[in-house]
Amino acid sequence: MNIMRVLFCIDSYFQLILAVNLRTTVYKDYVADIIVYNSIPTAESICIKLRKLKSFSHVWLAKTSLTRCGNKYSFKEKLPKYGEYLKTIVSPQKRLEKYIGSSFDYKYDELIFNGTGALPECIFNAAYKQNNQLTCKRIEDSYVNYFTEYVSQKGKLRIGFESIIQLLFGRKSMEKYVSAFYFEDADLVSIHVPYSIVQAPKISRENQELVKTLNFLFDYEPDQILKEKEVIMFEDGRHFFSGDDEEVDIVKAILKEIDSSKIAVKMHPRRVKSRFDQFGVYTVKNSTVPWEIIQMNMPCTGKAFLTVSSAVVFSSGMYFNDKCKNILLYKCMKKEYSGLNSNFEQFVTKYKQKYGDKSILVPSSYEELVNVIMNKN
Repeated sequence: MNIMRVLFCIDSYFQLILAVNLRTTVYKDYVADIIVYNSIPTAESICIKLRKLKSFSHVWLAKTSLTRCGNKYSFKEKLPKYGEYLKTIVSPQKRLEKYIGSSFDYKYDELIFNGTGALPECIFNAAYKQNNQLTCKRIEDSYVNYFTEYVSQKGKLRIGFESIIQLLFGRKSMEKYVSAFYFEDADLVSIHVPYSIVQAPKISRENQELVKTLNFLFDYEPDQILKEKEVIMFEDGRHFFSGDDEEVDIVKAILKEIDSSKIAVKMHPRRVKSRFDQFGVYTVKNSTVPWEIIQMNMPCTGKAFLTVSSAVVFSSGMYFNDKCKNILLYKCMKKEYSGLNSNFEQFVTKYKQKYGDKSILVPSSYEELVNVIMNKN
């Protein structure tokens, strides 16, 4: 009997959660390996723990400048990756073996990833050389994937360059080998891609192997104090980067009607100091633990979740079927909140159509927000 082999390529905590979930469900009977990119803040410790668990046959940490993407890196810091990219074109297997510090000569049937880029293209081409029947499947990374497809149209120069590369070096475009895209809630997908949208097994508290594995990977012990809180606000990333303190004003408004002992704030991962201790509000400071893992250990029916635009208000229904007051704050902010376009609005509408009109609440003022929390609306 031929045992199938799958390789997971992971560059975020959420993708790791989905990979472990797929490993314990769809790919339970496969031989499974995993490559964790060094773009994940605690990638090295995650890999050490994954090896101890032995859920994956091989666990590799990819150390490379190819993962230096986005505004947090300067041009000088990004510069080495362009040379590395050219090297991956000429010799993908040799470069990948350098990144992971190991030989890479396994025959994979499937490769699981989120988005294309220099490193996943390198991994794919190295794996393709071992098996030209290799197929790829994508996994989501956030609710934004439901309405935004990041693969942009390529210009004529780029297409011409890639055609020459394919002729000279036999390089393949992994986009052409994608057969499916796994989503946690396929009904909500609005993007159009040239392959199947597939409903993945949902991450669930009932999957005890998943819960146990994730708690171990993130050193998580269920937060008994948080369990008692009735209102939980999630700090927003864009407010952190802009230095805006309106979230403090919102908590002050809530405190006029609700006792501080009932409120908690989940700090943004990049924030090092709580702005809410001064009000007697409990702060969840273990920022390396994804909220999905916290909620997996803590049924939240009846709690109010407050956020400008965080995925947490959608995950209550999509993953856990918790009946929460999921509240988006962006329409009650004093300053106009940019970055949430019509696609986001359409996603909210689609979510409400599936989970009910009150599954997401969008107050237009602080007063209305407080009334919603206190069931006055």
